[in-house]
Amino acid sequence: MKSPAERLYLSAEKSRAACEYKKAAAQYRKALKTRGNSIPGLRRDILSGLGGALRMEGKFKQAALAYRKAVKISEKAGDAAGKADALCGLAMARKGMDDFAGALVYLEKARSIYMETNDKAGLGYVCWAKGAILRIKNRINQALEHFKASEKYYRNSKDDYGVAYALAGQGGQGGGAIQRALA
Repeated sequence: MKSPAERLYLSAEKSRAACEYKKAAAQYRKALKTRGNSIPGLRRDILSGLGGALRMEGKFKQAALAYRKAVKISEKAGDAAGKADALCGLAMARKGMDDFAGALVYLEKARSIYMETNDKAGLGYVCWAKGAILRIKNRINQALEHFKASEKYYRNSKDDYGVAYALAGQGGQGGGAIQRALA
């Protein structure tokens, strides 16, 4: 039987998946205050979910705070995968604040963990996120290299959604901006 916090977390996940970010953030916050939230993995997931919802609302500083808490919980619990995932979220929050250098530092920390744990999908995400940052910085050739590496990792992990993201990154914004720039 699921605890009240777990039920709220699952409800928040559904809201976030439906792009109802404000509702999801409220549900995650309520889950943090609800009985049964003290399990480290659940608390980390709630905080990472909250960070994701806040990031999608454009509340990047609040998102970064939630992700930092998720990183700390993961470190205390010895949860390398959870730490790497939260670091990726923190990186994307920093990207949202136009702190590209900071975002790249967090992505590199996550990459190291994913390398140690041989997490191909995690590595695919890191490459994709680095490609997105490099594209914004107009470093098109490097961005394309990262998107191609992302595709390779995602294919090796049999993650079709990840492959789609990597291919979309290779196409660039505006219907193939990267390919046109390289032509």
